[in-house]
Amino acid sequence: MTQTKLQSELLQLANDEDWGDCRKYDISVVRNGEGRDETTYAMNPKPIKKLDEDLRAIVKAELKQSIFRHYLMVKIHLQHLNHLLRRTRTKSLIDMLRPNISNEDYHADTALGSSRARQLLGSCPLKVKHSMKFPTPSTPALLNGSLVHTATLEPALTDIEFGCKPTEIDGNSSRTKAYKDAFAEMEAAEPNKRWLPASDYNMCMEVAASARQHPLLLEMLYHPASKTEHTGYFEIEGTPCKVRPDLYNSENGMVIDLKTTMDASEKGFAKSVRQFGYAFQAAFYMTALRQMGERPKQFVFLVVEKSEPYATACYHIDNNDIEREVPRVLEAIKIYGECLRTDVWPGYSDDIKTLNLGTPFTENRLSISKTSEKFG
Repeated sequence: MTQTKLQSELLQLANDEDWGDCRKYDISVVRNGEGRDETTYAMNPKPIKKLDEDLRAIVKAELKQSIFRHYLMVKIHLQHLNHLLRRTRTKSLIDMLRPNISNEDYHADTALGSSRARQLLGSCPLKVKHSMKFPTPSTPALLNGSLVHTATLEPALTDIEFGCKPTEIDGNSSRTKAYKDAFAEMEAAEPNKRWLPASDYNMCMEVAASARQHPLLLEMLYHPASKTEHTGYFEIEGTPCKVRPDLYNSENGMVIDLKTTMDASEKGFAKSVRQFGYAFQAAFYMTALRQMGERPKQFVFLVVEKSEPYATACYHIDNNDIEREVPRVLEAIKIYGECLRTDVWPGYSDDIKTLNLGTPFTENRLSISKTSEKFG
């Protein structure tokens, strides 16, 4: 403000006991007269006038859109940077855990991750090649899992990346054309947001809230040495690999992996560990971190149930059990490297195989030929 009189009046208002700090009330400035010598200004302080609800809603929406546009701009720059980094994988860029790599970019990268490595050993390279070319579409269960992880480990991104689909819009139910048109506009306004039905969204938020109350996560989530949702790229014998631990603390060497389940009891989760190959996952993560120069010491599962009261538990796999899986991890990496090098992705064996049905009778039974060999 260049007018000396106005500057003087502002100082008087700031020093006035009734008005004080000029940021706490509105000031209107009225200009009277024309020309340099006849122009005068009048300054009038006024109590702050609250915005009406409609205007408040407009301002809030504009602010939200501005924040979202800024977020998209930053995300696009980061994606471009990550793309350049992946194309120039020097040693210094490989051996480190890096933040700000989206789930989409991570899964799009052809480097070998733990899930694909386990698939190589559990099925065949041919199916792995097919799944890379034709990724499985997202399912409600996968979407729920993504929301739980984000709301638990990166809560600031929840409202940016996920939304709760309204049960009705302006009094219109989801079956009406008016609702569908209005919801289409909401999706167009935030194209990168993934929408969940209210029942799923609320359940996921309850699950995340319960997980965040566990003492271990309360201690580790904001620990200065903890890295949350960081991505690491590494190589073993020239084969590109990747890893993305939910949380890794470089000070105490603890890796935390968040799991949702129907049964978080010791017996129930032990069954899940065997069914879903979690020991192999732990071995892959520990091998990856060691390859990048880290010193992981313990792999911990933070388990939370998907139904009320959303009970939580923590388990770790004995390091001896993890080490027994390391040769299988290295085998998967070797197979993947050979497939990349030759571009040959074998299917199942052409040989006739004998199935072991796993019953006590078949496990202990000997054929006539084997009996002859054993007893002469």
